[in-house]
Amino acid sequence: MWLKVKGEELKVKDKELKGYPTLVCHLDQVQELHSDDFCVNEEDGTLYGWSEKNQLREGLGADDKNGIWVCLRCLEECPRLKVFMAVGEEKGCIGSNHAVISYI
Repeated sequence: MWLKVKGEELKVKDKELKGYPTLVCHLDQVQELHSDDFCVNEEDGTLYGWSEKNQLREGLGADDKNGIWVCLRCLEECPRLKVFMAVGEEKGCIGSNHAVISYI
């Protein structure tokens, strides 16, 4: 069952909302575009995005790509779980500020 709440998606595995743990993640990232030659490098165990052409580090967007993966994986494994996936978090918590807390 999908609920749409002010533009946000809330996934519920059945119709009963009470008593579910809730995981939260966001779907946006800081950088809008990557350079054409964007690649991921590793240095001393740390991953970072890099553009050789621009000689600049670029963000990976990994802060919540990992969170999205965890939420989706938990939805597969957990019988009672809600996931709130917000948008606009990197631009001032837009999605979470419009969340209907009683559903979360």
